[in-house]
Amino acid sequence: MKIIQRFMAQYKHSQDSTQAVGNSWRQDFTSVFLGHARLYAFAGQYLIDSLQALALRNIHKALSTYTLFARSVGSINQLAYFAYNNNCIPDRAYGKIDPLRLMVVEFIALRFKYFELDDGHKELMEVEGQYATDLLAALAESYGS
Repeated sequence: MKIIQRFMAQYKHSQDSTQAVGNSWRQDFTSVFLGHARLYAFAGQYLIDSLQALALRNIHKALSTYTLFARSVGSINQLAYFAYNNNCIPDRAYGKIDPLRLMVVEFIALRFKYFELDDGHKELMEVEGQYATDLLAALAESYGS
């Protein structure tokens, strides 16, 4: 439960600006997630902390209101791939995982039943070693280990 509480409370945003997204399995929100993630990476590269924080809040808001379907996990897989395969997003610094990576990994860990049998997710786990390590840690925390 600790991981759920942290995910929901970590980034505060106003309820009046929250729109429900992902209302249908037919909708593709890849461009929304990747647009915010690209802005996050850009802001990090050029040390624009306020813009990076805004992009992170927007990603969190989108993920918090996103209705995940088995057919829509590809959008999240692509977000995770971007977060772990981007030169502008640093690998662990002093043992700390980047906030975007942590957010994505926690989102996936909380909804792992959608991802565990997905071929795209399996490929992501094979290609991105740090992602697999971070996901394992998040899953262990979510199951109380």
